[in-house]
Amino acid sequence: MKMSKIVIALTSIILLYVLSVWFFPFSYLSVYKNIAIKPDPVSSEEYRKDLEQVTSDDKNDNASKKAVIERHVEFLSQKQFTSSEKLNVNKNDLVDLRMSVNKNKMHLIELVLNTNLTSSEKEFLTNLVEDDEKIESEIDSIMETPFYTRSELKNSIKGIHEVIRNQVHSLEELAHP
Repeated sequence: MKMSKIVIALTSIILLYVLSVWFFPFSYLSVYKNIAIKPDPVSSEEYRKDLEQVTSDDKNDNASKKAVIERHVEFLSQKQFTSSEKLNVNKNDLVDLRMSVNKNKMHLIELVLNTNLTSSEKEFLTNLVEDDEKIESEIDSIMETPFYTRSELKNSIKGIHEVIRNQVHSLEELAHP
């Protein structure tokens, strides 16, 4: 009788641990702290086509504008945004993404302050900076909240990808006014 209570208690504890790690992949209890994200293949393909379209047109004579487009396309061409395959996202990937977004944001701020772009182009860059700040904020929220559920994490990461995809459309407007 006593042995069966111990077995039931141990089984319950193990089951509770496994369930908590499954439902809260970035929790303190989780060892691997990663989550698999499967991007939508159609939107990934559209994203890659839009990115190619932005870079395909070299009719732009404004060197400053061309530099902005090239630098931002380099940021937007990262594998985590262009891949249509399943991605395993862990905390290190989020830290790398945050640093990449921050670096891109600082570059955009520098361009706003130090280039001879028109006021509308500077406003466009300011909007991109605001988008980057939204992405940084979302990444910080993911990293600081250990009890996001698996579905909340997937939605947050997909939201980040959506902001990135919107930046491609905005960049397309800058490249092809």
